[in-house]
Amino acid sequence: VRGDVLTVSGLVRSSSDQALLVELIATDGSVAGSRLAGLVPTEKGEYHPFSVDIPYQVSAPTWVRVTVTERGGRFPRAISITTSEVLLSP
Repeated sequence: VRGDVLTVSGLVRSSSDQALLVELIATDGSVAGSRLAGLVPTEKGEYHPFSVDIPYQVSAPTWVRVTVTERGGRFPRAISITTSEVLLSP
């Protein structure tokens, strides 16, 4: 991915309508970018669509893993998703 923005979108079955935390985490553990993704309200038990543009800054090509975390509730947790590494370029 070249430029300074990565678009992340998908569907999630969430127990709340709280925003999701989407992060781009480099192999050294640093966060190259993050943003909250709002959820579109749906009927209970249905999937929520989400989409978010995440600005990022890297000085050289950098491998990152996209993570999505459900926020809110007593125990914030990572949502089960399929992830892959993405190579970000300046």
